[in-house]
Amino acid sequence: MKKIPTEVLFHLDQQLIHLPTSGSARRILIQEASQKFNISESSVYRQLNALHLHVSERKRRSEDRKSTRLNS
Repeated sequence: MKKIPTEVLFHLDQQLIHLPTSGSARRILIQEASQKFNISESSVYRQLNALHLHVSERKRRSEDRKSTRLNS
């Protein structure tokens, strides 16, 4: 699998953050990146997810349940 440079993934992520989650603008950015690096769109999404830049709320809550909270 071809790797997209980390700097490019960070830049792409920063652009995606400012776009609505459902919209054609996000899709266009992903399509452009996939064409530039000659890989599939799903590979671009996979590489973005592999960076673990955004921990989902569900994962955060499950990790909170595993830890104890100290009250001072």
